[in-house]
Amino acid sequence: MSNYHSFKSKSSFLLLVLLAITFQSIAQTSGIKGTVSAEDAATLPYANVIVLGKSIGTSTNFDGEFTLPLPPGKYQISFQFVGYRKEVVDVEIVPDTFERLDVSLKVEKLLLDAVEVRPNGENPAHRIIRGAQANKEKYLKEIKGVGFKAYTKLFGKCVENRTGSVRFLGTLLEPMKGIFYLSESVSDIYQYSRSEKTEELMASLTLDRDDSYSQNYSNFIELYQDHPMSINAGAVTNRIISPISKEAFSFYEYELKGNFEVDDKIVYKIGVYPKAENGITFEGDIYIIDKSWRLYESQLTLDNPLLGKFELSSSYIEDKAHSIWLPFACSVSLKEEDDELIIYYHNIYYEFDFDKTVPPYSKEARRIVSEEVLEKDSAWWHQIRPIALTDEEKRAYAAHSDNNKGQSVGTKTDSISTNSSDSLVSEKSNQLGRKLMYAINTGEFPLNDHLFLQSNFFSFNTIEGGVIKPGLIYRNELNRKKYELSFSSRYGFASNTFYAKAGIDFEINPAKLSKASLSAGSYVEQISDNQSISEYWNMAYSLESENLIKLYKNNFVEGAFQTELFNGLDVVLKSSYEVRYPLQNNSTYNWAKEDEYTYTPNQALINGEYVDFDKTDLVETSVLISYKHKRAFNLIKGRKVPLSSGFPLLRMKVDYGQLDVSYLRYVVNISDNWSLGKLGQSKMGVSYGDYLSKNNLTAIDYFHFMGNQTFVYQNQEQYGLSYQTLSYYNRSTSDYFLGANFEHDFNALLFSWIPLLKKMGVKSYVMANYLQTNLPDPYTEIGFGLSSSFIPLRVNYHWGFNGNDFVRSQITISVRPK
Repeated sequence: MSNYHSFKSKSSFLLLVLLAITFQSIAQTSGIKGTVSAEDAATLPYANVIVLGKSIGTSTNFDGEFTLPLPPGKYQISFQFVGYRKEVVDVEIVPDTFERLDVSLKVEKLLLDAVEVRPNGENPAHRIIRGAQANKEKYLKEIKGVGFKAYTKLFGKCVENRTGSVRFLGTLLEPMKGIFYLSESVSDIYQYSRSEKTEELMASLTLDRDDSYSQNYSNFIELYQDHPMSINAGAVTNRIISPISKEAFSFYEYELKGNFEVDDKIVYKIGVYPKAENGITFEGDIYIIDKSWRLYESQLTLDNPLLGKFELSSSYIEDKAHSIWLPFACSVSLKEEDDELIIYYHNIYYEFDFDKTVPPYSKEARRIVSEEVLEKDSAWWHQIRPIALTDEEKRAYAAHSDNNKGQSVGTKTDSISTNSSDSLVSEKSNQLGRKLMYAINTGEFPLNDHLFLQSNFFSFNTIEGGVIKPGLIYRNELNRKKYELSFSSRYGFASNTFYAKAGIDFEINPAKLSKASLSAGSYVEQISDNQSISEYWNMAYSLESENLIKLYKNNFVEGAFQTELFNGLDVVLKSSYEVRYPLQNNSTYNWAKEDEYTYTPNQALINGEYVDFDKTDLVETSVLISYKHKRAFNLIKGRKVPLSSGFPLLRMKVDYGQLDVSYLRYVVNISDNWSLGKLGQSKMGVSYGDYLSKNNLTAIDYFHFMGNQTFVYQNQEQYGLSYQTLSYYNRSTSDYFLGANFEHDFNALLFSWIPLLKKMGVKSYVMANYLQTNLPDPYTEIGFGLSSSFIPLRVNYHWGFNGNDFVRSQITISVRPK
């Protein structure tokens, strides 16, 4: 059934089009504009300007200025700012005129005589907070089947060039001197339910990036959620606790500062204060409506030791016709002392439509971006932009237009001075530092926009000795389909051997996740058939006389194809021909310079025995099928980007090998994560594998598991599993296996009662791993981890057991999330 209404005749259709054009023309040439300030003339950035009774409004910009297009007529305009008394102004708008309204708001006078003090001496704010807690789930679920528009702006300015970067509300920012980021976007949103909405980007504008759409998502810091936002730094994820979450009384103190009346409603002002400065709690004021216990607005700060001090505000708008309060405006800013770095984000929702036609997309589509979003000119933005630009933003756009031969971007420039200072637009200096940081994070050093040098160009192992590994990667697009060319080489000084391989990956149908690859070469690979041991960490341990990595030579040609059969169901087909050769140690070098030292053989130590193999030929074909029910996705310029869902991930892989060895084996895996509310979050994976047939297997053809013999936490997985105390190859098997990983994040729950640890923002984790093979006893691990809001890493301690017998313990450090 079509999602669109049909028209009885062409004439009626044309009439509606003409009416729409007429309305748009009127709306764009009349309305209100002006400023909102405090009594002391201080500007009020992001004050709300709302048309009463119509769920229409806008916000002031960073300079306190606003513009709101409206058709001619009589209106009541409400001006609101957190902590100030609402001002309502009657205005009549005539055609082709923008009425000017400069409004000064007075500080809200709070009443205390209405506060009920109970005989038992209970803090009166607690009753109000409990009321909000009891109703928050209801208010989260009530907004459904509603369409609306969203306008977002993200602005960044810095006084100096910096090498670091920060991901701010989903956008990666690289601070440089001047205005280093300015982006605006207008989106059309349809809210299906609390957790399902589709956001279609209608227009996007990014300073100095004419060919790049805005990465800004519409965000509303929803305090009805237990954890309305999170901050990621290294291995630590700090989930920020809402002042009205289920666990809020363990983390906050409250003060009823007073109340005031708005539209015959009593609004309470509640001060919220962290019990400890741990980086996971807000501080400031929230406003709650009496009896309904709805949130009215909030003004909060978040002092995070890793990123700095954030200021956040949010407000709601009442739709009396539908008896509902809607999220309206949200702003987030990050400022350093002396304003050396300023980043601010603002988002407003407007033009709410309760009868909006359901969009013609899957409900799992989260963001839709088309090619047309970059085609809107300055006239379009001048008419549509719901929040006025500041003078500084206008000058930045004008300077960009001058630098691009007068191509006007974002604003009309005929009345804007372009005599800007040299710090107005970001300087493109300090690029070497940025490239080095990029190389550290990705392993690739950018030579230009398309060509990258593989930065892990040196290592050491006992088979090759010192190794140089020059490699190049080239990425580009052809007919809007991405492709990648890669070349890797390595030369071992002790083995006096050169290896090289090359490959190509190319998209076939980006909307179906369809792509293919072809690679060939002569190279060295780990016997485990995965990167279970980092070459860098192996180099460090080998130079200390403990060679961990085990390699073989592989002459190969391989082809692969993957596609999505339907949303959530993916298949990967792979076929290869391989000639595999054993390799021997050729170097005894170590930092202790013990020439007589003998390293362990370059063979897998499986169940206490070194397992060697001879040259073998193999043709292998594999099929990997994975399924994620109701998997969400973005559709960016025709390219599908899979996300996640609240359902488990199911995977099954089948490998079939023939020639000198033969086997038919399979592995199935299921993994999931879930929330236990104030008790924290859990994740778990379970895998089972077995051989249906096998003959003449080599050590390479065994099931191998991601063990760990270093102090670095094992993030990599094989068959969906990893272990922290299991020696490499110790439990490798040519038979069946059953394995499981479990981890629970208590957030700050366990130590919330210990003042010192609570102040440090200490979080705790427990882990349990299991592995059963054809050996009599299973291998099990238990572990405990700690992290702090002040340090971007996690320290873990693990114990490993063979049956009931203790094997060993291990301290590991996590530097990035698993």
